Amino acid sequence: MAEIVNMPRLSLTMTEGKILKWYKKEGDKVDAGESLVEIETDKAKSVIEAPTSGILKKIVAAEGEKVPIIKPIAVIGGEDEPLPDLSEEIEVSKDEDEKQKAAQVKNKKQQPSVTGAGRGKRVKASPAAKRIAKEKNINLELVTPSGPGGRILEKDIRNYIEEQETAKEVTEYVQEGPAEVIPLEGIREAVAKTMSKSKSEAPHFYLKIEVDMSNAMSLRERIKLRDGNEERKLSFNDILIKVAAKALEENPRINSRLEDDRIIINSQVNIGLAVALEEGLVVPVIKNVNRKGLGQISRESKALVKKAREGNLYTDDYQNGSFTISNLGMYDIDDFLPIINPPESAIIGVGKIAKVPKVSDNGDVFAAPVMKISFSGDHRVIDGAQGAIFLKRIKDLLENPFDLLV
Repeated sequence: MAEIVNMPRLSLTMTEGKILKWYKKEGDKVDAGESLVEIETDKAKSVIEAPTSGILKKIVAAEGEKVPIIKPIAVIGGEDEPLPDLSEEIEVSKDEDEKQKAAQVKNKKQQPSVTGAGRGKRVKASPAAKRIAKEKNINLELVTPSGPGGRILEKDIRNYIEEQETAKEVTEYVQEGPAEVIPLEGIREAVAKTMSKSKSEAPHFYLKIEVDMSNAMSLRERIKLRDGNEERKLSFNDILIKVAAKALEENPRINSRLEDDRIIINSQVNIGLAVALEEGLVVPVIKNVNRKGLGQISRESKALVKKAREGNLYTDDYQNGSFTISNLGMYDIDDFLPIINPPESAIIGVGKIAKVPKVSDNGDVFAAPVMKISFSGDHRVIDGAQGAIFLKRIKDLLENPFDLLV
């Protein structure tokens, strides 16, 4: 029996996918597990494999077309096997389209006419007002009266004409056109939907802390001098990822998500690193960070960021994150309050490292490299004290980073 290939749901936030490329054409033989089609999902590309062997009997969705999840995109079957009846799906779409068209026609009919004086209910107006209304084809029902007993006067008609001309001038000014129109689609559309959902459903609370980065900078420099390989140079993000993993291990409630009426503590520590692209934000994920050393974390993070910037992320690269780090320090940002990346329960926002005056125990003033970190937590899952303990642990680890090497 012929099998219908549907648009799969590849993430919790996915509602539709865009067909990027068909690897086969109609009539071609396909084997189960063979690459069939490449799609663009919420935040990345994904190659869908053929679920069964046979002939690609029909391509339902063309390249460039967006298809809702669980809707047909192709049919695979035997060479002489008839196509299954897809008319039900097509009729549902047609039906919905007709309903929307009918609603639009109904709304249009219900709009009041702005012409044809005297076609509605009887309106009291002075002879001069009626004369001007007739000359200008103005519906007296749309004019606000100021005369006794609700009578429309000549000045009311003049005021109405002036208001309409002013409105027309404003409309013409607005209709000069925008500088650019950017479709809300792909990554940008996914970011819009995900962030709106997060802010509307998760009650965010925020914490901030300052970290002396002197020892972290020293660790980074010592590893750089020891290694001598520029390509393997440790970044502050690498250190942050390792620090966050250790803090998450010690504070598992932060490494959790809410599902219906249950709090799920994740068994893996998978940390996403927010990467800003021109078309939007993507969050590739480093898996099982708590089991990896700084060197491996550095190699994986560099590879994922490179794939993200080249537009080559695939589904597995951004799925199953349990916590996210967003660093805007390279843009000279002091601090900011990041939005939680659902279904996660927390995120940290990292600012730049800046020299600030500090006072030593003996009263001496000195300049210290300080970084500000903001924590955003979902108050349905995490309490303020739990978030504070976690953030304080991150501070302690960054100020004593050599503990990460033991």
